[in-house]
Amino acid sequence: FLPPEDVLYSFAKVLIFAFILILIHCYYGYHASGGPAGVGVAVGRAVRTAIVTIALLDFFLSLAIWGTTTTVRVAG
Repeated sequence: FLPPEDVLYSFAKVLIFAFILILIHCYYGYHASGGPAGVGVAVGRAVRTAIVTIALLDFFLSLAIWGTTTTVRVAG
């Protein structure tokens, strides 16, 4: 069964991810220049940055939240 605290941790992770995504996309959108071509470049940079950031943040948050239990093994 799924413990209720895991649902709360997952919801907290979603809120953190949403906040980080908003910050990344607003930053790149605000600093876009060069007309429509510049907006396209800014979108590409924002998406690439967001993918890498969320993947790393997900790994480290999951490790911080569930890494202290014996059911989650990173290696061995």
